[in-house]
Amino acid sequence: MKKFSHVDWRAEIERFIEERVRQEELKQLFSKIDEVLRDVEVSKEPAWKTIREYREKR
Repeated sequence: MKKFSHVDWRAEIERFIEERVRQEELKQLFSKIDEVLRDVEVSKEPAWKTIREYREKR
């Protein structure tokens, strides 16, 4: 590290840690989303049909 003293190592480490925390938060969020979606029933009707019906009602 001394060889590359022009690098702001503190800032590099802080950026790394912040990015890692963001990744872990996303993992946690996706896990919660998966839990919620696990209880949602899959629609037997195509999405395009539902969207079209909704648009025609407006």
